[in-house]
Amino acid sequence: MPRQAGRAVVNERRLFCRAVAKRRRGAAVLVELAILLPLLVLLSGGIIDLSRFAHHYVAISDAAGAGVRFASFHPVTPTTTAYWNTATRKTVTDTLQEVSGFDPIHLTIEGPQVVQGVDGGPIRNVRLTVSYRFEPVIDWPGLPGEIWLRRRVEMKVAR
Repeated sequence: MPRQAGRAVVNERRLFCRAVAKRRRGAAVLVELAILLPLLVLLSGGIIDLSRFAHHYVAISDAAGAGVRFASFHPVTPTTTAYWNTATRKTVTDTLQEVSGFDPIHLTIEGPQVVQGVDGGPIRNVRLTVSYRFEPVIDWPGLPGEIWLRRRVEMKVAR
């Protein structure tokens, strides 16, 4: 009998030690989670803002390209200048309408302008500059609250 009583005490101690170890492991997991969760949220926010920034920059580049293509393939004369400017700007705005979160209030379009080529020869180019005010989702310390994305495109007049 004393042997069985001794085994019961040992078994109780083992069960108690396992229960304490499980509680300690659970507490350690909670501490690790409390340390890592803010870092993961911060990292996720950074990835989201960086990908939004890249997406908007590519969209601005595409819109500037579409606007300058329209302007270079449609000849401009003194009588069609107003239509040419309006249609080019509309092309840029319509291209950006497809971007989620696009706000036309933040958009600035400079041009289109017909300029002489690099060497000053008879070749004429069309220049268009598109700017957009990008606002990150998170207000990052040390970074500005708004970033101006600017893209200037110049293309040879086709006709």
